[in-house]
Order: sequence, then C-alpha cells, then structure tokens
Amino acid sequence: MLRERREALGVSLAEAEVATRIRQKYLSALEADEWSLLPGENRGSWFPAQLLRISWHGVDGGHGASPRGRG
Repeated sequence: MLRERREALGVSLAEAEVATRIRQKYLSALEADEWSLLPGENRGSWFPAQLLRISWHGVDGGHGASPRGRG
C-alpha cells in the first residue's frame, strides 16, 4: 500500500527519504512489509509515526514536505 501510494504521487524513494528522514533501505523494507529488516528499537513505532506525519503532496516536484504534515 505504501509503495503504490508513493508511486501514484510520483515520489521517488530518494524524495521520500528526504521528506521522512528514513533511509531508503528502510523505506523499501516498510513498503515490502519486511519489518524484520528494521532496527529493533524502531520496529512498529518511530517509522510508521514518521510516515504518518508527512504531507506527500509537498514532496512531489521537489518542494519538500514538513515532517509534521504541513508541507
């Protein structure tokens, strides 16, 4: 679901990394539901919370996004 939404908005993994401050390898793991690849202390807490704060509308086109979803 995450990958489909990101791709539908035309957001690259690199842009998502900047907007979320989550490394591309971890974003890929989240998109593939590979939770075991995430650092143990962040599994199921920080990563999803950070993704929910992003306004993907501001990410498209290189405008960036506010980490609090006000992008």
